Amino acid sequence: MTSVVGEIGINASGNVETACALASMLKEAGCDYAKLQCRDIDWCYSPEDLAKPCESPWGTTIEAKVRGRELSWEQIDTFNAHCRQIDLPWFASCFDLSALKRLHARYPTRPYKKVPSVLGTRR
Repeated sequence: MTSVVGEIGINASGNVETACALASMLKEAGCDYAKLQCRDIDWCYSPEDLAKPCESPWGTTIEAKVRGRELSWEQIDTFNAHCRQIDLPWFASCFDLSALKRLHARYPTRPYKKVPSVLGTRR
């Protein structure tokens, strides 16, 4: 059986309204699932990396950028409610074990958890 998964890329730039609108478009387009990304930023990045300069719409550091484009768990709750309302199942790529455990605890009925493709390239 083939399923079509629609990616909500970099969590819709941290905007839950955009994420919900994209989910509605995915449903209308016939996708079977929507997919988000989840990570524990403090686990995935060192304090030194977070402090590095980086210009972005969210600020001038790596930390501002990565935190700015993430959906909070409360925003993911809103996304979850929207997807339930439109009958579109969703799941997430988890970048670390901390995020995976939190996702599973918060949404135990999610049908899938995905290892992010980028993690498959590390040696």
